[in-house]
Amino acid sequence: MLLLWLRALCRRFQHVPCRVPSCQVSRVAKANRAGWEETSKSSVKWRQLEHKGPYFTPAYEPLPDGVHFLYD
Repeated sequence: MLLLWLRALCRRFQHVPCRVPSCQVSRVAKANRAGWEETSKSSVKWRQLEHKGPYFTPAYEPLPDGVHFLYD
């Protein structure tokens, strides 16, 4: 029974390639790199950059003495 199942499984995946050929990998890698490159070097991207300063959290206020905190 197991042998028949393995034979059917092998037939099903017979036409699936095991790995991508190296020539196709290089084409994909080149296409991905080309999308990140700038088309024109002289274009202005920013005219002004606004920064509102650092954000500080509010001061810590401890719990009153009568309140107990439960941990899991």
